[in-house]
Amino acid sequence: MNQQQSGRSGQTSRPAPKITKSLWLPLVVIVLLFLYIGGNFVVSHYRPVETSPAIQVSMDDSITSTGYFFRDEQLVDVGDVSMAVYNYADGDKIAYEAPLVTIYKNQKSLQNSQELKEVTSSIEQLEALQNNSYVTNTSQIDQKITTALSEIGDLVDSASFGQIPESLGQLRSYALKSGSMTGDISDIGERLSDLYKKQTKLERALKGKTMEINSEYAGYFSQSTDGYEQIFTTDLIDGMTAASFEELISKRPRGSESCKIISEYNWYYATVLSAADAGRMEVGQAVTLRFAQPSDHVSATVYAIRPDEESPEDVLVIFTSDDMNKDLVSMRKEVGDIVLDSYTGLKIPKEAVRMKDDQPGVYVLNGTVASFKTIEMLYTGPDYYIVKQNVIGNDSLVVNDDVIVHAKDVEDKKVVK
Repeated sequence: MNQQQSGRSGQTSRPAPKITKSLWLPLVVIVLLFLYIGGNFVVSHYRPVETSPAIQVSMDDSITSTGYFFRDEQLVDVGDVSMAVYNYADGDKIAYEAPLVTIYKNQKSLQNSQELKEVTSSIEQLEALQNNSYVTNTSQIDQKITTALSEIGDLVDSASFGQIPESLGQLRSYALKSGSMTGDISDIGERLSDLYKKQTKLERALKGKTMEINSEYAGYFSQSTDGYEQIFTTDLIDGMTAASFEELISKRPRGSESCKIISEYNWYYATVLSAADAGRMEVGQAVTLRFAQPSDHVSATVYAIRPDEESPEDVLVIFTSDDMNKDLVSMRKEVGDIVLDSYTGLKIPKEAVRMKDDQPGVYVLNGTVASFKTIEMLYTGPDYYIVKQNVIGNDSLVVNDDVIVHAKDVEDKKVVK
């Protein structure tokens, strides 16, 4: 009897069956599904209003390229450069038959010439002081001397040696003025008399000891040459393709002469771009070419766009311009930006743009009330627009407006929940 009872008792106290591993997976999936649905419900119904300030920006729509300059360049051989003095600086305009270079017979003649220039400059400055009826403030002159010294240091750092003599002459002028204010002005006549005698002596010593080389061309002067003057020539421009352009790049520079004259004002800048970038331009379009220095930013025109038949993705694009300065005359291979357009406006997220009465615009949060403002798009970025900034009317978007990016049931003139 006890055994039977104990048997029944054993049956009723059997442990509940365990959930096997195969049952856990469906349960986990169901739980995650409910969490996902619940999370989305909370986000879509209870997410707070998200805004972004309208920021004023200026940007360029540009393409970066590596290209080469083509110019009409006439080489000039001056012989022994150590005995030559150039009468022009890089970028200077020169006339036909202008005295381009002065050649000296020997080192002594060159030294006499340099001394004569200094004496002549001093005479001119003292004569100007002698004729002045006013006295310049000493502190102003001292400041000009300091500025002139700084400018000469900058010219040395940038290797602009052709401009140094002019700056030195200006510095001497300031130094003479400074000395005349601290000393006796009455001795200027005596000093001038000594300088006149020295000038005459040096001029006699130089007689028959110099030779001039006159320019055979009118144009822009450049003291530097690179050996590519007879490779990157403008007569190749009209027939050039992307393939022939690449062949030119691979050529080695030839021996170069002492200096050169850029005989035509028009020059060309050629580069190979992708088909997508080249497709953003058309022949005759005005662009800006921007290189390393601010002075190298020049206006140009698209001269030619030539796809390559064998490689359609390579497109030769050629620009032309007649802008010129002391830096551009010596450029050859340059990395720069082709600026297609420039924009100044308000930057807003793409997500914020909505349509109302077939007009694009954004909702702006004023306190807790949303106001719709129409926009005029200037530029489309990857995740933003640049829109025109208007300053007339209450419905115009202005700087620092709180643009609504996300909000529930947003409407014009309604309280945003």
